[in-house]
Amino acid sequence: MPSFVYTPLDDDRHCVRLLIIKPGSSSVAIDCHLVQVPLGDRPSYEALSYTWGSSEFTSSISLNGTDFQVTPNLGSALKRLRLDNEDRMMWIDAICIDQANIAEKNQQVQQMHRIYQSASRVVVWLGPEADDSNLAMAAIEKMGSSFDSATMRLEDACNVPDVDISDTAWQALGRLFRRSWYKRIWILQEVSASENVIVVCGPQSVPWTTFCFAGFYIHYRAGREPGPSPIKDSGYEAHFTLCSIMFNRTMSEDSRRRETGLLRLLTQFRHCEATNPKDKVYALLGMASDMPDDADFKPNYAKPVAEVYQDLVEFIVTKDRNLDILRACEISGPEHDLPSWVPDWSRASSYQALHSFASTLPNSASGNSVAVTHIPEGSSTLVAQGVYVDIVIEISDSPMSTSDAAPRDSLVERITDDIERLRDDIEPLTDDVKPLTDDIKRLTDGIERLANNIGRLTDNIITNVLTDNIINNVLNAVDTHGPAIRTATGISSDGPPVPVSSVRYMSDFSPNPRPISSFWTDTRLLGTTQASPMYGDIVCVLLGCSVPLILRPQEDDVYLLVGEARIAALMFGGVMKDVEEGRKTVREFHIV
Repeated sequence: MPSFVYTPLDDDRHCVRLLIIKPGSSSVAIDCHLVQVPLGDRPSYEALSYTWGSSEFTSSISLNGTDFQVTPNLGSALKRLRLDNEDRMMWIDAICIDQANIAEKNQQVQQMHRIYQSASRVVVWLGPEADDSNLAMAAIEKMGSSFDSATMRLEDACNVPDVDISDTAWQALGRLFRRSWYKRIWILQEVSASENVIVVCGPQSVPWTTFCFAGFYIHYRAGREPGPSPIKDSGYEAHFTLCSIMFNRTMSEDSRRRETGLLRLLTQFRHCEATNPKDKVYALLGMASDMPDDADFKPNYAKPVAEVYQDLVEFIVTKDRNLDILRACEISGPEHDLPSWVPDWSRASSYQALHSFASTLPNSASGNSVAVTHIPEGSSTLVAQGVYVDIVIEISDSPMSTSDAAPRDSLVERITDDIERLRDDIEPLTDDVKPLTDDIKRLTDGIERLANNIGRLTDNIITNVLTDNIINNVLNAVDTHGPAIRTATGISSDGPPVPVSSVRYMSDFSPNPRPISSFWTDTRLLGTTQASPMYGDIVCVLLGCSVPLILRPQEDDVYLLVGEARIAALMFGGVMKDVEEGRKTVREFHIV
């Protein structure tokens, strides 16, 4: 049988190829036909979300009467999804895109979001039946069906009575949640683009809403489990993170923009995997709320990885007029030969930002300034304006190892006063928001116990041990809980939030395996960082960057970017006030 040869797409008509899977029994070889259709004609088709799996193309199908090789996982998907008595029309990237044609791939990837959005349904293929997957899918159906799918309220997860799931089923769920589909970066766009999604694993299938509600239920059930448990060992976090994408549709416009901006998505899903490292960026463009259709940054698979990543920094800095993307940088290996100011998105970060990229809290070391940068032609040097702050003279592996800490009692007294004020605000709230108020009460109780057990602390150090993740979860849930919670947490419905003072202490740090180290500067500023500072590094505040940065001097008056830092005295624009009053000056930093 001859091999298949692609016919070029008609770009003028914005055509896509659709795969017609011919009917047949399980014992009959797969027979398919490709047709070319303008997407504007609104053809009826389903789109497949799956993982290629093995890079070996060892499964053979018939395509337009010729031989065509696919991966084993796609081969099993085609066998499972083929109907007995009628054609099934689908869009499947590995077949519908000529993967060897770079120009076509660039053009089709730009349309990917529209392709999935236009599909009558997105079919998620988790893979064949294995490792008790039928038991796991039945458990998902059981948990997810406990919700009213018409309301789609996240807080319903708090109210559902415990569903009886055996330890064996929890273990099966753990194996399901660790399947490779969960790790793939492209699935984010594929499932978020469509409102009609079904999840298929072996012979079983469940609607996406059921799948997600089960994730919400597991998340809250795990939070109620004291100590280790089969639920916590199930690896549900990846499942819950993915399912939370569904909830973006129910957020307010401001919250959605904040949660689905390109930089936020890049950092939130940096752990996801892609065969091609360029896809760590390209896969998120279609779902980013701040990416217009005519954006200058578009997929280009002909460019080297380093050029794509550098172009991305230039694009975001120009678009947003700030330098917060530099906070995603860390000194890394030479795999892609990147400048220190270009994040290596191909690698999962070894630490999280010290100050949330999506933070609703009004910290900004550079005040209201905007980035002033340029890159000399033919150079990989970022020239950025900013303010020199100080030089690092002392480093400690432990943020708690300073003897110059403030008295414990005054700090604990301030925190306790704030907690009591928050409790008073929560008390009169109505029953419909009680689940969240209970969460806030538990949170404040935990903070009070923590403050009383810590001992001697400074304002700088307390931010190291209070987690940003907890408060951000509360803030993100506000949209679903009405004005009462907005009042209690000090969050305005329209315009920037005005957090109560107790929220301030929770503003800037997230727990992470990489340890936080503290350092002192020459003028006795105390800072913390998850980077690796050295004696002689400098601290600066670049215009348009919300946090201080640590730079490492090199020869010829250039610097390496080491990472971001937290210095409480610099977090609210004090440096820019010094500039306005003539105590400091703005200068250029050449970062390589």
